[in-house]
Amino acid sequence: MISFFPYNTILCNTRTGINIQTSSYPSSSIYNVIFSSNTILFNGGNGINIGGLYGEGYMGEYGAAIYNITVSSSAIQSNTGAGINMQGYSWGGGCSIHSVNISSNDISSNKRNGIGLLSTATYGNTKICNVMISSNIIHWNNGDGVYLKSRSEDNSYIYNVILSSNTISSNEENGIYATSKDHYTESEFDLTISDSIISANGQKAIWIHGGINSNLSYNSISYSRYGVMYTSFYTGMANNTAQYNDIYRNLYGMNVTNGATVNAENNYWGAPNGPYHKTLNFNGTGNSVNGNGTDLDFIPFLTESVGQINERPTAILVADKTTIKVNQTVTFNASASTDDGQIDYYFFNYGDGTNSSWTTQPIVTHTYTLTGTYNATLTVMDNFGVPSLESNLTYVTIRVTVPPIANFSYAPEYPGVGETVIFNASNSYAPYGSIQSYMWNFGDGNITTVSTPIIMHLYSAQGIYVVNLTVINIDGLSSSVTKSVTVDSTPPVTFNDYNGLWHTTNFTIILTATDGLSGVAEIYYKINDGPTKLLSIDGQPYIITEGADNKLEYWSVDNAGNEELPHNFLTGIKLDKTYPLIEIPLRVPSGDVEPGQSVRVSLNVTDALSGVKSVTLYYTIDNGASWTTLIMNYSISIGLYEALIPGQQAGTQVKFKIVAYDNAGNNATVDGEESHCIYQVIPELLSKATMLTLLILITIPLILIRKKRKAIQKKQRHNQALSLK
Repeated sequence: MISFFPYNTILCNTRTGINIQTSSYPSSSIYNVIFSSNTILFNGGNGINIGGLYGEGYMGEYGAAIYNITVSSSAIQSNTGAGINMQGYSWGGGCSIHSVNISSNDISSNKRNGIGLLSTATYGNTKICNVMISSNIIHWNNGDGVYLKSRSEDNSYIYNVILSSNTISSNEENGIYATSKDHYTESEFDLTISDSIISANGQKAIWIHGGINSNLSYNSISYSRYGVMYTSFYTGMANNTAQYNDIYRNLYGMNVTNGATVNAENNYWGAPNGPYHKTLNFNGTGNSVNGNGTDLDFIPFLTESVGQINERPTAILVADKTTIKVNQTVTFNASASTDDGQIDYYFFNYGDGTNSSWTTQPIVTHTYTLTGTYNATLTVMDNFGVPSLESNLTYVTIRVTVPPIANFSYAPEYPGVGETVIFNASNSYAPYGSIQSYMWNFGDGNITTVSTPIIMHLYSAQGIYVVNLTVINIDGLSSSVTKSVTVDSTPPVTFNDYNGLWHTTNFTIILTATDGLSGVAEIYYKINDGPTKLLSIDGQPYIITEGADNKLEYWSVDNAGNEELPHNFLTGIKLDKTYPLIEIPLRVPSGDVEPGQSVRVSLNVTDALSGVKSVTLYYTIDNGASWTTLIMNYSISIGLYEALIPGQQAGTQVKFKIVAYDNAGNNATVDGEESHCIYQVIPELLSKATMLTLLILITIPLILIRKKRKAIQKKQRHNQALSLK
């Protein structure tokens, strides 16, 4: 079964990026796994983990194996654990890691080892074998670049392990560390390291420990504390070969201890006169070696290098500006840095607690957020993984300051044309240093730079001018402030809303004013030559005096002090609050009105202010159910208003009322209920013949009745006389 993991992006997991684990009884294996073209970044554990994790139990109690594993063409970077970690654990039965190919990867900036292979067992043999690690870039890891360890209480082997054409540089511990107890006798060399650049690692470029027999050839081993270190458990246990390598610029070129031996002939040690040895080659100026000439045989040595002798690069840092204000961006340029080969990486330390990390870009930008002085430094790394010397660290001092604060005032607030304006920038200040210059742009085409804060200027035309002040401090930093200056020589214009008509009640005249520049400051007025009043305090003009010729004087003043001259005068303001006066009407005839007889009504109406506008008579013959309108016309001959009520039928009662209006709209009424506003049309008279006939008919019965009454009375007296006798 084959497990294939291609083209994955695996990042920011809290634990391992890719984890393949097993634990079974009695034994367990992980095999046939291919990782290709993956990006594995910023994970909380190892980038790739295969097998058991330390402290989490055995893979198999009686045997564990990891084999047929390929990791290729992947970026495995910035993980909290190792870049690649393969660990096999077994209690008994041994443990094997074999048939592993790790090639063409970029394994960098991990917090532990770049590559770690660990085969351990309590009992039984352990081995790491048939392993190819080639063409990788392994740098900036906090542990070893490559870590190989086989350990058991019984036999432990590393054999047929080849490291070829790798660049292993700038790892915090060792470039390569390999340890096992025993040499695998069926192979001449257990570990072969060739054609690699192993440079600038913190401790040893290569450390071979235990019974491993190693062969080192055609490597460039430089700029580490120890170039190559051989250590063994006891004398004669390990026999190593190191030939045709360039070993130079290390503190110690090669060191053997604890009985390890190495044939180190035909290497170049960084100088034509060979390595320094205190007795065997004390004139040598190349990297130093120890041993007695047998356990570390370095003679003969090469007088010329096998490959390129890499010199440290030189970092040169340039900034586009060195004095800036807060939150201003600085561009750092490392393009002028030099190397005998090529520079691959740049590390910018901005001096404020932040840095660029290693980058391939020679030009970066940075923004400083706090004031202060910062030493920005540059470290460069060449294609051998060698950084520029820290003692020769190039730096640029960046002074982060705040710009000056610009402010100014001017007087007068609203100047006139040709009037001197005093501009005062004394309130400007520089928190750091001092202000060196004041540049004034007066907005009328005049730009003047002075070293003192006060300047005078005048304007030849009215308008609104945008004045800009730029202050510059001793560091060349500047700030600006802008204010508008209104030059105004034109007074405002005031308007009223009076319509020229009569008013019947007290009323307000609304005054408004406009000014296109400085604005209206106040409106003033006088009513009928009275005291001066301010609209903002006294309110709008209020007319209360009756008459046909009230007068209003009014004017405005703008904020520049321009007064509206001459003042405005409004005359003929009319107010009439009194209704017309109506006298008692006259009626002709004044007595009985015969049927069909017209009645003339006349009366006197007067209005002393606005004058009489109209007089109207209304009459009714149905007790107010309906009214008939008659316009009363003014008779010049009699000086009265009169109207003629048409004649009515006998017995008709006529009522009339009169309404008078003046020109202001006031009205007075005679309401028709007064006695002089009511009259009755009398009934029609009988003819004389009819009346004579009626008189005769009435008189004859009366005469007959009277004669009869006299006859009765005569008889009564006669009878009374007879009785007396």
